Amino acid sequence: MKDVQTIWRLNPGSASIPQGCWMGSLVATMETEFPISCSCVVLPDHRQRVLTWLETKAAGPHCVEELPDERIAVAVSERQDAARLRAFFRHCLDPDVIVANRSEDHVRSFITRMGRRGVS
Repeated sequence: MKDVQTIWRLNPGSASIPQGCWMGSLVATMETEFPISCSCVVLPDHRQRVLTWLETKAAGPHCVEELPDERIAVAVSERQDAARLRAFFRHCLDPDVIVANRSEDHVRSFITRMGRRGVS
């Protein structure tokens, strides 16, 4: 069974959107054959450094998706790899994205339901 995480970016004009609504754009969908411990987006200037680390030092399986703007989306399976990514490569990661442990359809459905309830 595939594990899925989606990575989202809050749209810049969202500050004026009424409470209960959230307008984000999907950055990447990470689908793997292994359980995902962590997904993140690596900034273009640091992608080679992170890719080299994944190939040489990662303890478990990982998945990399190339994004159109030269960033990469990364998913790792091992908690120790997730911890190392956050500790050693924090400055390499895009801080303006959030990760959901659901597919795009699940996230959009959840946002719609919450907007109808008036929950912010």
